[in-house]
Amino acid sequence: MITTPFTFFATAGSIVRTGANPVFVDIDPKTYNIDPELIASKITSQTKALLPVHLYGQPAEMDRIIEIADQHNLKVSCPISDPLHRQKLLSCLPPVHNRCQRP
Repeated sequence: MITTPFTFFATAGSIVRTGANPVFVDIDPKTYNIDPELIASKITSQTKALLPVHLYGQPAEMDRIIEIADQHNLKVSCPISDPLHRQKLLSCLPPVHNRCQRP
């Protein structure tokens, strides 16, 4: 599962507890969130999902992350309660799915 290293240690810990391996993608130095433009270079045949993390009140670039996930047939795991994304709340049901649905 691809995620960011710049997050609370429980993010990687929860991935490991599912039996998966965290694969870290560096952050965008302007937002401190995962850099979507670096995600594709980390995708392999074993990659199953992306786990973006929203940090410091700034949502990750979900439009681009979902686009990348769709291109590679990956799931996007979202927290149950995401911050505002383009003035709309993201609701993600179930916690791991193919795309985040916007109300």
